[in-house]
Amino acid sequence: MFYQALRYSALASVALLPCLTTHAQPATKDAQPTLKDAQPTLKEVWTLEKGIDRPESVIFDSERDVLYLSNIGGAPAEKDGNGYLSRVSTDGKMIEQMWVTGGMNAPKGMAIVEDRLYVADIDVLVEIDLPSGEIVKRYPVDEEGDSFLNDVTTDRQGRIYVSCSSLSKIYRLADGRFEVWLDDPDVRNPNGLKVVEGKLIAAAADASAENPGASRYLRKIDLQDRRIEPLVDRTPVGGIDAVEPDGRGGYFLSDWAAGKVFYFSPKGEVALLKQLGRGTADLDYVSEQDRIYLPIMMSDRLVAYQVQR
Repeated sequence: MFYQALRYSALASVALLPCLTTHAQPATKDAQPTLKDAQPTLKEVWTLEKGIDRPESVIFDSERDVLYLSNIGGAPAEKDGNGYLSRVSTDGKMIEQMWVTGGMNAPKGMAIVEDRLYVADIDVLVEIDLPSGEIVKRYPVDEEGDSFLNDVTTDRQGRIYVSCSSLSKIYRLADGRFEVWLDDPDVRNPNGLKVVEGKLIAAAADASAENPGASRYLRKIDLQDRRIEPLVDRTPVGGIDAVEPDGRGGYFLSDWAAGKVFYFSPKGEVALLKQLGRGTADLDYVSEQDRIYLPIMMSDRLVAYQVQR
């Protein structure tokens, strides 16, 4: 998910140089293969443009073999009622453009728990019944300030975690209660989230960053004691948006403002995979297909890439 903060107008001019650096120490003759040897590549499979309006996030539903696409349909922080969700086939066909309409303003990140889809929408988490496509419940942010709920993920217990980029907080929905789960200066302007092996992997800056939206790096947050540690180190990667594990210890990352897709290796090395248009948003990596589905917001496209290793 992207965050065009009203307080941080410098997002569009993200410092990109850190994205091209390598975090790990130089390899020795006896070291494991370098990222250059194992770096994946992306081959475009299809592109969908028709029926898309400011797409922000996509998620694959393995039970129904379908993609859900969130369309902002206007300004990302404006309560204009223009937001909607679409259903798209994995071969790039629009199944139902206006699948969920009404009652949404600027839907962004999504997560699935059984027959429920959870969607971040500015200052409310929306719960949708998947079989019917009906909105069944809303969980508002219960505090003052301009909320900008962004990415959504879930753990094995079905608890939902939501980043609030504007307020520098992470919320959690558990046992019907939607409340602040983490409020720490070491996690500023969080965006992409993903639960991996009992840790919440978050893309965020820290209190030392002058422009937090452009200085995010990955850290792991223990789900039990909420201890925060860098995933590798504190070197900023850039304006990280999506965070998707590849199942091999690495991550696929996107940078909304820079229009780039990166691969973050288990050693913390960063490789540029694709240079795309501004608005490269919240991608989903589907391991069983070895495929990335990527919405590009500012050009109204959804693109599928085959991951080649």
